[in-house]
Amino acid sequence: MSGGPDNKQDSTDILLLLGGLVVAGVGLSWLLLAKPWQLLSSEERVVPPPVTAATTQPRAAAPASPPALETTLDNPLQMARLAFEAGMLVEPAGYSAWSLYEQVLEETPNQPEALDGLTLIADSLVARAAVALEQGRLNDARDIVGRILGTLPDHDGATALAAELGDPLPAANRRNPIVSSPPSPAIVEAKPALVTIVEAPQINEPPPIEPPVETPAPEPPPIDPMVELRTSFDEAMADNRLLTPSDGSATHFLVEMRALDAEADEVVEAEEQLFNEFLSRASAATDVVDVAAAETWIDAAESVRDDPLAIQRARTQLTDRMILAESMKPYPASQLGLVEYTQPRYPMRAANRNLEGWVDVEFYVTTEGTTRDIVVTNASHEDYFRQQAVEAVERWQFEPRVFLGQTIEQRVYTRIRFNFE
Repeated sequence: MSGGPDNKQDSTDILLLLGGLVVAGVGLSWLLLAKPWQLLSSEERVVPPPVTAATTQPRAAAPASPPALETTLDNPLQMARLAFEAGMLVEPAGYSAWSLYEQVLEETPNQPEALDGLTLIADSLVARAAVALEQGRLNDARDIVGRILGTLPDHDGATALAAELGDPLPAANRRNPIVSSPPSPAIVEAKPALVTIVEAPQINEPPPIEPPVETPAPEPPPIDPMVELRTSFDEAMADNRLLTPSDGSATHFLVEMRALDAEADEVVEAEEQLFNEFLSRASAATDVVDVAAAETWIDAAESVRDDPLAIQRARTQLTDRMILAESMKPYPASQLGLVEYTQPRYPMRAANRNLEGWVDVEFYVTTEGTTRDIVVTNASHEDYFRQQAVEAVERWQFEPRVFLGQTIEQRVYTRIRFNFE
């Protein structure tokens, strides 16, 4: 028995639905197997209008006006870490760890890492202030203490030094004295006292005893003034009173000993002892690049003994340490003369996606002006721009930096931006 019109219509709809599902399945299978979106390589794709790095220009052997490199980084906390590691504690003002940590605290009060960093720097500065005080450089000590207490008013070491210097503490450091109220006077009921009068018996006083005749003690033998001065000198050395106070230091007693007899064995021994101590202090100050302290100790040693070779070694050691410390400090690339510049390639993968970005790099500029040890310290993207930035910096050429009259290697940093024109 044939079906009616309704049954024929239902059969037709079912056939059409099955046909559509078959076509869709075939198309989806072809897409998964063929992957037509991978057929074109990055070189065969349609490239958007030409793009260049914002900081780049075509390479030239010696451009008359090379482009300025951008050196302002956007993360003061990261820069503070780099400055601290490089020993840039308070100098230069704009790039020192102290200034950068303060900048972080202005933006984020009580930021833990910034507070810890400032405290560590303050501890180091207190040690320098103590040396300055020992050397009699009171203004230097006051400047250091004032800097610390201006930012960290509760720093114990700086507070103690301020008291030793006799300087008033900032308002935040003044402690309100605890004044206790005097006790209330006790109320005592007055009562009449019973007085008994007793007559004292008569006592016959014994005759006065004559004091014994004292024999004068013999006068002590006179003290040799050289021995007395040498004793005072030794005590001053033991107490670390090398330069101060002016009338109680080891230096003062040595001058007094010289006035008595400059050729005496005691004087020669004292000169050698003080000379070696001054040079030892100079070496310790040189190791921490406390230039003012090191120079003061070296000058003091020179005033004690005429030993040009030893003094020159100390000064050379200080100069070499200053150069090494300066070489390690991150220095803006824009402050160096750029002789040869290679434009970074804009990565095609980023260009095809209309991506812009930046890369922070650090590297050394050698005494010949070439670059080495290039490191990416930060970047806007993990998978773009990094390699292109490093490849470009490898080809850059700078004028070497001169410091203290010598050509030095210099640690340098910059940011390379990749932007569409």
